[in-house]
Amino acid sequence: MEQNLEYYHYQRALSGNYAVLKRYAQRMREAPTPAEDLLWGYLRGSRQQELHFRRQHVMYGYIVDFICLTRWLIVELDGGIHDRPEQQAWDAQRTLKLEAKGYQVLRFPNEAVFAAPWKVTTEIVAAATARPHRPLKGDQP
Repeated sequence: MEQNLEYYHYQRALSGNYAVLKRYAQRMREAPTPAEDLLWGYLRGSRQQELHFRRQHVMYGYIVDFICLTRWLIVELDGGIHDRPEQQAWDAQRTLKLEAKGYQVLRFPNEAVFAAPWKVTTEIVAAATARPHRPLKGDQP
């Protein structure tokens, strides 16, 4: 079973971390930030273009804000805390690790989502559709 987890993008962190992160991700889904809630409404609509996004997804010891698993695309929203130098360093390190695994990471400030959510969504959908489709196990070819 463990060997199939990577295929499903459920990479487990250190043995005890995954359960903790999963519970925390669930709480984050239940109480999203206003920017996440707004963007989620738009991303859910992108299913018409056969893009399926998940929110607050646990992978590689991190919780990503949004992910399109079949396009290996991660979307992160950055609030004010991400302006701090130490947080920017952490974000950069995290992005490098995820990109090294083959993911594209897009980052948007919360202000961009509030100002023009359709524009952010258009950029996300364009990036997703430009990436090759990588079916998950069980998907029809």
